[in-house]
Amino acid sequence: MNRKDILTKINKRKKELNKKEVFSTFLLLLLPSLLVTLIFSVIIGLVIYAWYVSLVFLMIIALVLPMFYVVEKRVRTSIYKVGKKNFNYVDGYSSFFANKQLGLFGVITSLSYAIMLGLLVYLIFYRYFDLFCSPFTGASEAYEKILTALQSETTNSTVDIITTNIPSLIKPGIVYFSTIFFLPLFFIIFFFFNNNLSDHYLATVVLPDIDLNLTAAQSRGLSKASFKKYIRRNLPTLRLITSWPIYVSFILVYVGLTFLFVSFSYTNITNIFLALILVCIVPIVSLFLGLLLNYECLINEYIIVDELSVLLHSALPKAIKDSIRLTYKNPGYVHGEESVIKGEFFPEDNYVFSSTNLNNSNANATKQETYNAYTDKEDVKGGVFDFSDVIKEKKDDTQIVKPKVINPKNAKKTLNKKTNKTTKTPQKKTTKKE
Repeated sequence: MNRKDILTKINKRKKELNKKEVFSTFLLLLLPSLLVTLIFSVIIGLVIYAWYVSLVFLMIIALVLPMFYVVEKRVRTSIYKVGKKNFNYVDGYSSFFANKQLGLFGVITSLSYAIMLGLLVYLIFYRYFDLFCSPFTGASEAYEKILTALQSETTNSTVDIITTNIPSLIKPGIVYFSTIFFLPLFFIIFFFFNNNLSDHYLATVVLPDIDLNLTAAQSRGLSKASFKKYIRRNLPTLRLITSWPIYVSFILVYVGLTFLFVSFSYTNITNIFLALILVCIVPIVSLFLGLLLNYECLINEYIIVDELSVLLHSALPKAIKDSIRLTYKNPGYVHGEESVIKGEFFPEDNYVFSSTNLNNSNANATKQETYNAYTDKEDVKGGVFDFSDVIKEKKDDTQIVKPKVINPKNAKKTLNKKTNKTTKTPQKKTTKKE
């Protein structure tokens, strides 16, 4: 399969998407995007007054994540063809934490990468703020006065000097912070989050119902280490070809907002809290617009990964394929709707579902039922995850499995390993068909 064929299939699948569903899902993205933008505005405004309060506000973002989860779930349903089409905020909040999806977006790692990238850009420009002041009348003099006041031992009039000269520094501050925040903002919106989401999406393709057995963070880690590296070289080019108009639009909007806000007058702004928000106004507004624009990129990302996943049939080593098969048919692996509709990614001749709903495309997505995917369970050993010491907890009719992770590099050894453990519940011996 060459790149041209893949692009043709991607465009065809995008055209086949239900336009009403795509638009209704986009509307659900507006509220969480606005809330996150407001939270970051408050964080920036409070960072000088009380940075520890800013950290508290940063933690509030976790309460908004279920709303983004609803959007992501609906996008996945429209592409993967499994799940509840009218998934809403109530469903999102009830299942996001219960199904351990907190690590789905990889917020901590994405923010860490963005902060490191921002610090790198800051280290390049932090000595040159005076250069940003030179095009604006009175900005250089105001900057010198504030520096002198901060360096002097007399602090009685420091606050007065700062508040008096702040209006002259807002315009150069807008240009300065727009420059520093651009790369971190661009990458966290269009690459860091999308990478994490596509890692998890690929995991669900290769191992349907993996969310019933592992946390989202574990699923992402498994996909990144075992599956995605075999298709990773194809991703950057396909992303660029399908999403470049979105990237260019974001850049143009970002530059346009910078020129727009610089054109306003800020002579009456003396409040430091408001001044901090204004100098970061371009990244703040761009965050909101970027989250909305990324909706199209996420659709492209999932379709690309879905099409490239076919390459895994020939690209993955046999040892990892066998590990995936054995994991999927392990007695400890919980099966649900994805297993019924999609089936095994690497099927075998002796694979038989006992469920009568195999071809039922209208399966109930609100209940996570379990199915016996294989009739010969006792001889199933090994797999990508070791279920020999599996722990099951019954919660709201959902089995949550906490397996031990096996390094995919040792998958071949795991397959040949004979276990002599005695199970607590005796099982009936069956004869394995060769």
